[in-house]
Amino acid sequence: MMNHRQIGRLLAVCAAGWAGLARAEGPIEVPLAYQAVGENSREFYPRGMISPELAAAAPEGEWKLPEWTSKHPVFTRIKLGDREHLLVLDVSSPRSKMFDRLYFDANANRDLTDDPVISGKVEAGYGNQDVEFPPMAVTVETGGRSLPYRMRPSIYAYKRGSGETSKAFPRMTIRFMLQTLCYYRGEFEAGGARYRLHLADVNANGVFGEAATEPDSGGGRIFMAGDAFYLSTNKPGYYEAMTCGTHWHLGGQLFAVSLAPGLEKLTLTPAEGPLFPLSFSTEPDRIMLFNAGAKQSVACFRPGREIRLPAGSYRFADYRLLRKETNGALWQLLASATTGAPPVEVGADRQAELVLGEPFRPVVEIPEWSRAVKSGNQPVRMSFAIRGAANEIVNDVSLLSGQSALTMGKRGARPKEPAYTIATPEGELVQRGSFEYG
Repeated sequence: MMNHRQIGRLLAVCAAGWAGLARAEGPIEVPLAYQAVGENSREFYPRGMISPELAAAAPEGEWKLPEWTSKHPVFTRIKLGDREHLLVLDVSSPRSKMFDRLYFDANANRDLTDDPVISGKVEAGYGNQDVEFPPMAVTVETGGRSLPYRMRPSIYAYKRGSGETSKAFPRMTIRFMLQTLCYYRGEFEAGGARYRLHLADVNANGVFGEAATEPDSGGGRIFMAGDAFYLSTNKPGYYEAMTCGTHWHLGGQLFAVSLAPGLEKLTLTPAEGPLFPLSFSTEPDRIMLFNAGAKQSVACFRPGREIRLPAGSYRFADYRLLRKETNGALWQLLASATTGAPPVEVGADRQAELVLGEPFRPVVEIPEWSRAVKSGNQPVRMSFAIRGAANEIVNDVSLLSGQSALTMGKRGARPKEPAYTIATPEGELVQRGSFEYG
């Protein structure tokens, strides 16, 4: 028979084990509602866009095509849900200054003669041509479901050297874009807080909620290519965007995320199994983590200084920090990780800490392409960057609200442009100036 001391030790061991397990609360079901966006809406809505490549000839296969007005129309194919659709850019008249007619195989039956012709409006600028088309309502077939979808086509054409997209408009580079005009929204409660959720189709492929599992890298930076969700406890805004993860961490708890096939609801299921602590050297407002080996990603919303995760090797992709001045002015900082940041091992008997953020340091670099310039008359280009404790690159520092006591830049809500001085080793002044944003 156990004595009081043995029972106490047993309870302590059990409590330690329970502390490392996910909470046993049930799943949270979030009803979702489809929202179409008006053509000239000025209100916040999640955005997505694709810019497909254009070709001079129709794709191979049997197609039923109308007769073109242009001698050189251009073709492209896009995938929406489970089907591919053909789009063709034509002109309404031989005198048209840019492609202003669009054929779209909306029902994906390889016949463009049974779909209405879409006419656009050309607006000429200095050296460029813009074309706006009216929104298109499309039915997307995905997973055996027929779902509504809405998008707006547009063209931006400009002169650039010898670039040419179509012989119809010599020396013009034509960029064709499709922007989403729809999203899903919902509301739910978790951890004692009420959240507003907006779900975006970032890559405009007709599928919502695609989670990023593995990082992409370009120029040394890490990117998570997935759809986005906007989560807020008040009024949502464009800075609230986070990449969709296989897991979300909010309200002090880790959830696995799943979407119903017809997007009627999103389900947050408490993570199962033992969880172990990961602390942050700087408290983020939100941060994106990933475990590439397990093909898992964790979007953390206001995680505090510590969260609990399954054992594994984690890195961060991006984060957002919020800071207030003494007078209440609110600033944000957005940063992206670089490939050189080491992973953090999370597991039993580990004091795992993810180092990021402060201290930040300014870095002035001369890009390789600028160093290669040998002409004495061409200036050398320098770039200014801010890097954090994990060598991450700061993408934005901007004032969100209030009146800052700091000196502000010429345009927008950013700090004064950083200045530079170039001198010889002997101290002789060569050049003095300031960097420009963008």
